[in-house]
Amino acid sequence: MTSTLIIRLGTIDWIDLTAPEIDPTQDFYRSVLGWSHEASTTPMGTYYIANAGGHEAAGLMASAPGQRMPPAWTVFVRVSSADDTLAAAETAGGTAVAPAFDIPGGARIGVLSGPDGAMLAVISGGPEPAADEPPLRRNAPGAVGWCELLTRDPHAALSFYDALFGWMVVRDDATGYSVFRLGDRDVAGLLPMPQEMPAEAPTHWLVHFHVADLDTAVSTAERTVGMVARPPAEIGGVRFAVMSDPNGAVFGLLQLP
Repeated sequence: MTSTLIIRLGTIDWIDLTAPEIDPTQDFYRSVLGWSHEASTTPMGTYYIANAGGHEAAGLMASAPGQRMPPAWTVFVRVSSADDTLAAAETAGGTAVAPAFDIPGGARIGVLSGPDGAMLAVISGGPEPAADEPPLRRNAPGAVGWCELLTRDPHAALSFYDALFGWMVVRDDATGYSVFRLGDRDVAGLLPMPQEMPAEAPTHWLVHFHVADLDTAVSTAERTVGMVARPPAEIGGVRFAVMSDPNGAVFGLLQLP
């Protein structure tokens, strides 16, 4: 195993979305985030790689017939062994949703849920990344800008992700916002579920995409059958909004100063 891969262990490596209607889904994100898409045939169906500014940004795939899970963005964390991580999740109070399985390219993935029910995927193996290429190109328009866990039990989440990935939590006293950190690297955010969220809203991981102009992206999303879950706001100089796409999958938009 190379040092490049070791550095990535425990960090967010990929995101993807499974949606019932793939063509309008592609059209929506193309309009809002400027994505282009490249199709590849897999044993599980056609998988579309979203491209933002010449770099891979996310994956899209049509739902399997009869799939009951509601559409949602899935966050993947890089681990040394997907199988071992699923076993560790069970020990730490989480649940292995399904056994790990191989995907094209030599990688192996598994899906788990934390003690609060938030779903997360893990990935191991596969081709090694280039040394100068981050897993997700941050802070470029259309790319992943940030991921955060919205949970009703922050203490349980802290213990779980510390046991699973070695994540520690650092709290910003000025804003009250907490960040999962691995070594000296910020990995993701940790946010108590807002009180205005309905009781039936599940705990979940929220993916934020970087945009150059937040107001334009929000209005474009609304025109393209998206919905505003949280209007544009600002924290610490960062403007953000929360949207849902035509499938109901929730995501965030970020505009950095």
